Amino acid sequence: MTIQDRIYNRVKGKGRGAVFTPKDFLGLGSRAAVDQSLSRMVKAGTIHRLRRGVYYFPKTHPRLGILSPDGDAIARALVGDAPLQMSGAAAMNALGLSTQVPARTIYYSDRSFKDVPVGNRVISVRKASPRQLAGADRPSGPALQALKYLGKDRVDDRVVTTLRNRLSRAVKDDLDAYVQRHPRKVPDWIRKPVSQIAEA
Repeated sequence: MTIQDRIYNRVKGKGRGAVFTPKDFLGLGSRAAVDQSLSRMVKAGTIHRLRRGVYYFPKTHPRLGILSPDGDAIARALVGDAPLQMSGAAAMNALGLSTQVPARTIYYSDRSFKDVPVGNRVISVRKASPRQLAGADRPSGPALQALKYLGKDRVDDRVVTTLRNRLSRAVKDDLDAYVQRHPRKVPDWIRKPVSQIAEA
């Protein structure tokens, strides 16, 4: 079996919609061989190149055709095992607290990566401080980021109700537990709305 065949099998195992980089396949051969195989797969139409070094196994819809890759999947492919946190603006949109779809979706990690254009959107991963990464990779991370982004004066009853209704019981419990266990990583004012969100 060729390196290209092994790469394709691994890509297929990830499933349609997967985003990946050459580093995901370095155990299968040299970097040059991996790059060459991915280039051939792009030319064959098996995968799409989002930008140099970032690839997408396209997912299709019966009526819409090829769907755009998910921003979370792109960001995770870039950072690998490093911490990843959605920015406050992106979390607002994801949680239904804002109807504005930002042209640039920003994520935080422990280092920056080159932007990835996706249609009329851009996915950015920026280096952030440990405080900005509070709650990274936790189910409650987006909710925590949204609350911090809004700030004390804008977290009102509507916000609390929206999050209380939208978040699952497990996510609400995770949010409450994180705030209780890591008081130095979150502002003091956030405890009250989190308690209200988690109570039901």
